[in-house]
Parts: sequence; structure tokens; C-alpha cells
Amino acid sequence: MITNWIIWSFIASILTNMILVSGVLALIYYVGEKKSGWVFQHHDHIQIMLCWVFTLYLFLMSAVNGNGSGTFWGGHWTFFNEMIIVSFVFNLLMVSRVHWLGGALATFGYMIYLPGAAHPMRWVLTTIIVAIQYFLTIKGTQVWHRRAVIYPLLFTYGGIALVDMAIGAAPKDSWFWTRQVVAWVILAVATYEYARMLVQLRRRNNRYQEEAVRDRMTGLKNFGTFNTELQQLYQKHQATGQSFWLFELDVDHFKAINDTYGHLVGNTVLETVAKVTLDYAHSLPYNTAVYRMGGEEFCLLLRDGHDDEQAAKAIGEELRHRLASLIFHGEDGTPFHITVSVGAEYADPEDKHYLDIYNRVDQFLYAVKRSGRDGLNIHGRTFRLVK
Repeated sequence: MITNWIIWSFIASILTNMILVSGVLALIYYVGEKKSGWVFQHHDHIQIMLCWVFTLYLFLMSAVNGNGSGTFWGGHWTFFNEMIIVSFVFNLLMVSRVHWLGGALATFGYMIYLPGAAHPMRWVLTTIIVAIQYFLTIKGTQVWHRRAVIYPLLFTYGGIALVDMAIGAAPKDSWFWTRQVVAWVILAVATYEYARMLVQLRRRNNRYQEEAVRDRMTGLKNFGTFNTELQQLYQKHQATGQSFWLFELDVDHFKAINDTYGHLVGNTVLETVAKVTLDYAHSLPYNTAVYRMGGEEFCLLLRDGHDDEQAAKAIGEELRHRLASLIFHGEDGTPFHITVSVGAEYADPEDKHYLDIYNRVDQFLYAVKRSGRDGLNIHGRTFRLVK
């Protein structure tokens, strides 16, 4: 009868720990998925805190289990098993030196707490455990998904930890070690695979979200993102009076480029224009964003710009100069250049809708194109690049 109760309590302990650690990993995943608000701003610290709190819980339950059963170790080590596994998985997921340092101190502290702390071999084994934790912290982002690396490392880590714990242990029945190994393997595989699934899910979601806000060809933000961010900027302008500039550029005669040199060359032109524009935007002393609006049209937004028309003219002319200086080659090696038409405007306090500035810029752009292309129109005035 006693043996049956031990078996059932063993099974119940495994199931309870699997459910509990799954819930904690899901909570850590949830915190990492938040994209705004206080939780998003502090998600790294919150995740580390969750790891430490759960590890402390496992330590306390392990101590209660041991001290309440007549021997130090108790009938099973399920809580201790889970401590071994989560210390491995948490270091793999957190990739934080702060978390590793806290975990390393806790690991040595726990070894001192256990029977047989003075045994030299315990200190050697514990040092190896901490070294593996550090490796996971440093290399976790590179190896987390590679089962061929993780499983040998996980079983080595667990084996060392179990041997470490065995020093000073006094198992109370002949099936103790069999239960320990079986429980550890079940919990280790279940915990790692669940954590791996959550990381894959997060990366897949991040990829989908990135694809939803960015143009696939150029990597720039797309029109949908432009629409959202322009509306937010307009609302801020209405509330604070902070102005901003919007530039829209269009590659001149782009259809002719496709017809003459082919669509692959045309794609290269668009990718290069996107890169040069983005690099130039990053070099400006403003909070900038670059968007592909569709086709051969792009927008440059200066979020913290002002009403200085001369500064805007210098920015527009420099961008046009950089793009005009590019040399492209057709499939037969024939070199060619491009020109762009640019419209620019700053936010007007009289605007009634967030798209008012975009409509004006669009009109200024097409005023340049109607007057011969290869120019810059600011606030209704067209300028030509001096060659």
C-alpha cells in the first residue's frame, strides 16, 4: 500500500510540476509579447524577476518536501528536478548576465545549504554547473533551437547536478533513483520542448508583425505604417504645436527604366534608392522615418523638424544629389543614372486632417513632374538642382 501511494504521489508531483512550469513559461512569453505600455518598457526586468521568484518557490517547496518526509530528500526530488531544469532553460532564454550572476550565486548558496557541502567534489561539480549556465547565457540565442546541441548539454547538466545532489543524500527506498531519473527525463524534455515552441511562436509572430508594417522588397516601412504614424504625429502636433516636415520623392521615368533595362534592374533601382534615402535620413540631426508608399514613390518624415524652409531645401537638394550620383547598369552592362522629383511641406496649424500635409506634398511633387521632373518643390515653389 505504501509503495502504491509513493507511485501515485510521484506521478502527481510530475504532473503538477509540468503544469506549473508551463504556466510560468507562458507568463514569461506573455510579458515578452507586450508591445506597448509599462510592461513593454520593463519587460526584461519583469521576466528576470519571474524567473527568480519561481526558482525561489521551487527551492522552498523542495525544502518543505524534504524536511516533511523524515529524510532530507523526501520521497521524491520533483521540485529539485524542476530547479535543475528551469535553471538551464531560464539561462537559455534570458541571455542576461544579470540573471546568470543571480543564478550562479543562488546555485552556490543552495549547494552550501545541502548536506555534504564540505565535500570537495561538490564544489567542482557546482562550478561546472555554473560554467554551463554561463555558456547558455552567452550562446543561448545561437543554440536554443538546435536539439543536437541542447539535448547533450541538457543531459550532461542534469547528470552532473544529480550526482552533485547525491553527495550526502540518503534515499529511503530501492526505487528512489529509478524514479529520479525517469522524472528528470520527462520534465526536462517537456520543459525544453515547450519553451522551444514558445520561442518559435514569438519569432514567427514577430516576423508576421514585421512583414505587416514593412515593404518586403526594400525593408522600409510601408504605406499602412506611414498612415498610422502620420496620424499619431498630427495628433501630437495639434496637442503641442511641434512641427514636422514631410518629403515625398518619385523616381522619374521609372516605367521607361523597366521597359528598357528589365524589371530586375528596376527592382535594383528601387532597393538602392531605399537604402540611400534611409542612410541619408539616419545621418540627419532629426528623428526620421522613411517609407515606401508603393511603386517608385517614397516618403521621408522629419518628426521633430521646424519651419526652416532653407534647411528643408538643403535636405531635399542633398538627397536629390545623392540619388542623381548613383550609377546603375542594365543587363548588358550599359550604365545609366536616375533623377527624382521631390515635394516637401511642413505641418500647418490650420490643417484639419492628418492627411492634409500629405495631400499638399503630393500636389507639390506632381507640380515638379508637370514642369519637367528632376526638381524640388517646397511649399509650392520649385527649385532645380544646379549641375
